[in-house]
Amino acid sequence: MIAVLVVVFVVGIFIAMVVGERGELLKKRGRYPEGHFVALGLVFGICIGLPFGVFVGNVAFGPAIGLAAGLLIGALIENKYSRDGRIRILTKKERIEEKGFLKLILIVTLSILVIVSAVAVVLGVG
Repeated sequence: MIAVLVVVFVVGIFIAMVVGERGELLKKRGRYPEGHFVALGLVFGICIGLPFGVFVGNVAFGPAIGLAAGLLIGALIENKYSRDGRIRILTKKERIEEKGFLKLILIVTLSILVIVSAVAVVLGVG
């Protein structure tokens, strides 16, 4: 249970980082960058899905459902904002920065999952 709380805490930190970074871009340009709402939907979906998975007794099930729901909701919101002209296409520099940021998130997330899994095995939880 503590491992799940640690993962949720770390994902919450990532949410704060993503929202802060995207908010700065929004202030600079006046419109949301493409992929903004999809990314937020995915992160929020996983954060909500993880405790749900623990609640139903299948830790892998919750994030999967949360990921799918977050992707759907984020894409719908992004589509609405795009029709209203409030989404802008990323520049080449922003795309490169986005790839680097996503790689960092992937590495940190995988590292956390490995550590949590190792702790669960050592404690005999898994």
